[in-house]
Amino acid sequence: TLERFVDLTSAGPARIYNITLEAWDIPHYGREQEIQEAKASDVNLAAAPILPELSTITPDASEERGLQERDLSGGKKAALDFSFAFIRSYLTGDKMLFYKNLNNEVYSLSTGGAASKYQIPFPKVSGKYDLADYRKTYHYQIYSYSEYIKIFPEWGQNSREWIPDEKSYLFIGTELLPGKTPLEDEDFLVFMVAYTESGWKVIARPE
Repeated sequence: TLERFVDLTSAGPARIYNITLEAWDIPHYGREQEIQEAKASDVNLAAAPILPELSTITPDASEERGLQERDLSGGKKAALDFSFAFIRSYLTGDKMLFYKNLNNEVYSLSTGGAASKYQIPFPKVSGKYDLADYRKTYHYQIYSYSEYIKIFPEWGQNSREWIPDEKSYLFIGTELLPGKTPLEDEDFLVFMVAYTESGWKVIARPE
């Protein structure tokens, strides 16, 4: 800024003096770095795209079909592992786990009719077997829908009360190996499993 004043103290003629005042902005320590970082942040923010809310993002039709068709159950290996767990539950006499592994409605493989899982009697076991013994005693096989429907095509007929789902698996484990002693109740070595909202379940068995 420029200020003027008159010097009236001298004996001679009055003189007018011009005084120039300069103001200096001396930043505090670290202030320059903060300013530079703020400018850089403003530039980045201005260049960044505006992201939509997640609720507004929807997959296209083909992606939705892919999500719906994706099999999250684990496939045939998971079906076989669950089948072994089901067999173990009654070999060890674990009734609570046995009925937990049954679907609420258990269908008949022969007729397609349904029954409550609590109408299914607990298998008779001698207590001499564990799962390792079973696997050494019987030949077993797990079949996918495309495999077992060729063996039992009548299960796919619309006249039945119930038709198996294409993501179900059939366990057959009744073929006794040579020289081995059979289980007391072999009916429970044939059953169908499927991955449900409650996880893997036994959904059907022989009449």
